[in-house]
Amino acid sequence: MKLYDESKICFIICNNHEQDLEECLLYLSLLEVPEGFETELFVIENSETLAKGYNEGMQASNAKYKIYLHPNALVVETKILQKLIDLFESDKQIGMIGSVGSASLPKDAIMWHGDMCGKVYRAADWNKSCHTEIAEVENGYREVEVIQGDFMATQYDLPWREDILDGWSFHDVSHSFEFQRAGYKVIVPAQKSLWVQHVKGRCYGLYDEEQRLKVLTEYVDFFANKDKPRILFVHSDKIRLAGLVGCFMEMGLEVIEFTHRIKILKVIASEVDLLIEALEEGRFDLVVTYDFIASVSVACENVGVKYYSWVYDSPLLSLYTKEAKN
Repeated sequence: MKLYDESKICFIICNNHEQDLEECLLYLSLLEVPEGFETELFVIENSETLAKGYNEGMQASNAKYKIYLHPNALVVETKILQKLIDLFESDKQIGMIGSVGSASLPKDAIMWHGDMCGKVYRAADWNKSCHTEIAEVENGYREVEVIQGDFMATQYDLPWREDILDGWSFHDVSHSFEFQRAGYKVIVPAQKSLWVQHVKGRCYGLYDEEQRLKVLTEYVDFFANKDKPRILFVHSDKIRLAGLVGCFMEMGLEVIEFTHRIKILKVIASEVDLLIEALEEGRFDLVVTYDFIASVSVACENVGVKYYSWVYDSPLLSLYTKEAKN
């Protein structure tokens, strides 16, 4: 049985970019180490998978507290180690802490398609189909279903599921679920100042479809009640109404409002492309508009998503287009 050193904190990084790693390590060197504690670092090179590399680092260290980092994650809060220790010691049921998370993972298992909480800064542009707003945790901490994988701090060792994840994505979803299966809390704390800066990557990141399907299969118990339709609401350049959006939300449905206003009277190829991109990335079940919008019909027909238009203008000229027959 492994004897853990309760005064040791271990950083574990699977390196896939040397320049990113150098900057990451520079920021780690600036962190304040709590009195009576020591730190150690394991950089795993050339690991076949992220889960396998993390298991290698976890097994090599006897530190009670471990922090799993992506090499492009910069820990900018110099007092973060003391903050983490205080949180873990305040509640032995807290198993894992992240700087960003989702209280309810969307049914497609892609956390950036749902409501997020925490604090984050990203240098890259946000993808238009994702939320640009992240709700801050005001006080204490918020218990969440999953945390983002660029920064994951633990006080207990649970095996990373390399038996099901043989790639480099969805390790954060898997490990969050593993901690909950073991009876521990996964949390995102209040952060008065930014804890972690993620220097690269779009908001949804690059994910492996095969890994996503494996997560959906392995953790079916977590997705059993996530059967509500995911709706993309598209506004036109002519109509400013928002009553349907509010009604859907009151019904408890998940509604994402498209960030661009689409021209209602003619099909514009660039707008169709934007819609197709959003539909493919967002995995929506239904698209809704006020009045019929031909470009939306084309995009939905292309992707195979149902389209519902609430028509109230009469006559509505867009209903006399060939796209109305889709």
